[in-house]
Amino acid sequence: PWLKEHFDCDDFAFLFADLAALRTKLNSIVFVWDYAAAHAYCAIPFTDGTAALFEPQENRFVVKGESAFYKLEPGLGEAIA
Repeated sequence: PWLKEHFDCDDFAFLFADLAALRTKLNSIVFVWDYAAAHAYCAIPFTDGTAALFEPQENRFVVKGESAFYKLEPGLGEAIA
């Protein structure tokens, strides 16, 4: 369960997006709050117009629907760039 004082998925996602912006001088990493999955992670856009989901807690790219953590259903989430 979510605990306010615990460093959990939303903290990892915000930290990853912030550190990436500091390192690259670009603010392109998107924080994703997936309400359907009750989980937070990042989306990384590429110059060719595509994007990939990134799980900063595990330092790996993930695919929508690969587990219950990455549902990304329309209208049931929030993206903050």
